[in-house]
This record gives sequence, C-alpha cells and structure tokens, in this order.
Amino acid sequence: MLSPDQITFKDTWDKIYLMMDELMSDNFRKQLPDMDGNGYVFSWFCVDHVGYNNNPRRRTMGFHGIHDEYQRILRKYNCEVDRIYWHFHPMSFSMDAHRSGNNFNFTNYHNEILTRRIIDHSWFPAAFRPTSSIRMDGNVWLEQWIPFELGNMNVDDHKTLFDNQRLTGVYGLDNDCRGAPTDWSIYNPDVRDYRKKGQLKRYIGRCLNVKSYTLEINESELIKAFEKASFGQNVLVSVTNHDFRDMIKETSDYINLVKSVAKKYPKVGFKWSNTVSAFRDVIGLKRQNPVSLSLSISDNILHVKSDKKIWGPQPFLAVKTKEGKYYTDNFINDDEFNWRYSFDTWTVELNAIESIGVATNDLSGNSVVYLCKLSDPKFKWKKTLFD
Repeated sequence: MLSPDQITFKDTWDKIYLMMDELMSDNFRKQLPDMDGNGYVFSWFCVDHVGYNNNPRRRTMGFHGIHDEYQRILRKYNCEVDRIYWHFHPMSFSMDAHRSGNNFNFTNYHNEILTRRIIDHSWFPAAFRPTSSIRMDGNVWLEQWIPFELGNMNVDDHKTLFDNQRLTGVYGLDNDCRGAPTDWSIYNPDVRDYRKKGQLKRYIGRCLNVKSYTLEINESELIKAFEKASFGQNVLVSVTNHDFRDMIKETSDYINLVKSVAKKYPKVGFKWSNTVSAFRDVIGLKRQNPVSLSLSISDNILHVKSDKKIWGPQPFLAVKTKEGKYYTDNFINDDEFNWRYSFDTWTVELNAIESIGVATNDLSGNSVVYLCKLSDPKFKWKKTLFD
C-alpha cells in the first residue's frame, strides 16, 4: 500500500497534462507496435461529478468538467486514434463525491448528463464503463441507448475478492460480476441478471484493472486470451486505469506484459484499438453508413423518421428551455422507423424551448446527433457523426 506507484497521485490538471505529454507521444505509443504497425490506443471514459454535497478528494465538479478537459487534450496533441466515451457513478445516499451508489434511480443525473452532452456538445456515447455493480434498473436503462459496455470484471479467484472487500466489507456490493464469463468472451446480458448470458441486445466485454488490489490483469489472464486466439477465435482484451494514477509506468508495465506473452504466441496477431472498433472487429459487425434521421416540426409536433433501424426502441430526446432547464422524455413510438413528440401544456410549450437535440446509435455502433436552436429565426438541424 505504501509503494511509490500506489501513493503517487495526479491531483491537479497541471500534473495530468504533464503526464499527457508522455502518454500522447509517438515514442510512448509505439514502444510495442501492433500487427498493423500502429501504437497504443486509449479510450477515455469521462465521468461527471454533479450534485454532491461533499468533495474531500477535490474531484473536478460540474457538467462536462472532465469531458471538456479530454476534448482539449485530444485537440492539443492532435490525437486522432483515441476516443471519448461515457462513465457514470450512481450517487450514494451520503452525496459524497468519493463514494458511489448502486441505484440509478436515486437521481436523474444519468439522463441529465446525456441531455446536456447532446445540447451543449452535440455528443452521444456508443460505449459505457460502469463504476460498480449494475443492478436491474441500470441494466434496463443502458439497454435502451448504448450498444457496447466494458462492465465484466469477473475473475475465477473469488476468495481473493472476498478477502479484499476493503471499501465496504460487504462481499458482492462492489464490482459484483459473479457468473459472467472469465474467458474474455463477449456476451449479451439477461434482463433480470446483468451477469448472466441472455437475450438483451447490447454487448458486454471483460475489463480488468491495470494495477489494483484485486481484479488485476496478469500473465495467466492474458495467456487465456492468446490461447483462445490461437484456436482461431477473435478476442477482446481490455484494461482500465484512472488518470490520477501514474499511467505512464502502469501502462508501460501492461505493454511489457503484452510483449512478453505475445512472444509465446508468434502466430497470434494483436491490435491496439478504441472500444467501439474493438467490439466491431471481435463480434464481426460490418461498418455501415451511419443512420440518417429526417426531422421536422409541424405545428407543435416533432416528427423523426429514420432511414434504417436504430439500436434502441427510440432515439434520445434532449430539450433545453429558455430558462436554462434540460429535459428528456419518451417519444410516441409509431413504428421502428418513426417517432413523434408533442410540445404542449402537458410537456413543454414550443415557444418556451431554446434548443432541441435528437441522438441515437445505429446497429453498427455509429452515433449521430441532430441539434437545432429554435431561438434562431432561421433555425436548421445540425448533424454530427461519431464512428
């Protein structure tokens, strides 16, 4: 617990930016080129700390606070291979920023964060990483919107997990993935139990810690993946870290582990990849042209028509009022290609709205956002795509 790599914290953005000088460099990224000659790739899952009463660890607070920083980081270093995705902490009843709960429905922040991302940034995620155990409420909510999730942290050694419940002392409260695959396979979850294989649509991959007391990547875990690939199966391996840690050393240690194991399997190629591309390649999802939406407002009715099937049962509706309030709501679902929404006294009057956003993912994981400012007399829909 007192080793230097465990007590070194990047507790200011200045320290993080200094670390990024190394992480974003070609020398660092290409210390172990993949089968295509490309270097290491990061997927940045950004969380919003909002609504907390207590912040003893001085975490960055506010909507988009961390997301904005990573947009700046990727622009500053002209990084085109990394992607930004979404991370969420359900709030604990204590409302402490350094604690996480397990109840999505305790607050509405998961909806408000995405509503604000659409309106303020024309952005919508195709991939998600949870912070702790997903229960049925989060399972059903995620199923509506996000195709890919790195939420499986199950391991075979549950005795170690039991012996290291250092946060709560309650086995199964945190990162409870018992029953999920431990062979690096991707699965579709069950509606009643996120950890079991089932008939839901989204894909869940396995993700272990780079460095931790438990749930840590190691040689035997990586050998599992290479062994499976050696028999002709594509495999997704992912690891997670935090930017307050020494990511230079810990990522280098992981790269060296990959290098060591890869030498034992010279016939197995590997690729560094962002999350969405990795899921596509392993599952065999063919890239398609992104979904295109036709949007119009007739009287007080918003009409949305899709040119192909979308991921979930409906697009995500985002509304910002002239008073600065953000709302999301359910569409009227006419069929799997057409939706309507009525702006009226039962919802929000059309003349009270500043902006409307509509976002969705399609079947191949492309994200699209349509945004218009009704406050502009010549308003038109602006389209933003993410691949």
